[in-house]
Amino acid sequence: EISLGLVGSEMCIRDRVYTDETLVELSDDFDAVVCGSDQIWNPELRDASSSFFLPQTVGLRKVSYAPSMGSGSFTVDEQSVVSAALADFHRLSVRDKRSHEIISHLTDKDISIVVDPSLLLEPAVYLEKSAPPQYDDDYIFLFSVKYDEAAIRAARNASRILGLPVRVMITGRKALYSESLYGFEVAPSSSPSDFLSLIKGARVVLSNSFHGTAFSIIFQKCFYVVQDMEGRTDTRLESLLEACGLSERVLSPHSVSISDDEPNYSAAAIIREQSVSHAKGYLEEALA
Repeated sequence: EISLGLVGSEMCIRDRVYTDETLVELSDDFDAVVCGSDQIWNPELRDASSSFFLPQTVGLRKVSYAPSMGSGSFTVDEQSVVSAALADFHRLSVRDKRSHEIISHLTDKDISIVVDPSLLLEPAVYLEKSAPPQYDDDYIFLFSVKYDEAAIRAARNASRILGLPVRVMITGRKALYSESLYGFEVAPSSSPSDFLSLIKGARVVLSNSFHGTAFSIIFQKCFYVVQDMEGRTDTRLESLLEACGLSERVLSPHSVSISDDEPNYSAAAIIREQSVSHAKGYLEEALA
């Protein structure tokens, strides 16, 4: 039984809602549950919950697909709870090396590293859901949730070097004022389909966001992952770039040069195909 799927362009959500107290009833309704993905295992997020490890359920095939801890860490008490919950999982996977290292210390089970589920679909699937282009000229698309100093500086430098405007979509309060604060242009609309359209239409994409990077790769754009002010790259993004053979696509916010040449996607395609094949094989085996 599948509780969540896509019907047309809308999500089809099951009528029944499970709470922390009623998750035990999942065992009555399903044969298997997949926990994923992104930062559901990050204990430092505001909506963090041990329920993402399903400790309440028994007699149910539990599988994780590409969750991440982000930059979070477990307390001693949390480690005990997580370790007990992981013991009841049929198969385990994460999306990045940092999460793999931490989770490995809490279980003796094998843990796979798999790519984000967005990479398992062909680009045509997303093109069908993409909104019409909002612009007919070249631009830099900056996709950053927090608009930190590094992302802003990198975008300004790229704009000056390439002679292109920087366009953004609304991702929070700072984005609303990005034109007056930073000289960036705010896109007229910012739905998920607009997000796809803005990436597809950009000459260059700059992002310190996982999915800004993932969809740049899916659409084979010229893109760069923006490092922080100390020259560090998010471990989730490092793992994504490595899995796609594009580890060189990082940009320091202090860089004084940038190219708008596209990556060598022909060479990277083989590595990415291997990563996708590994991920699909993991799911097929875990749910067989």
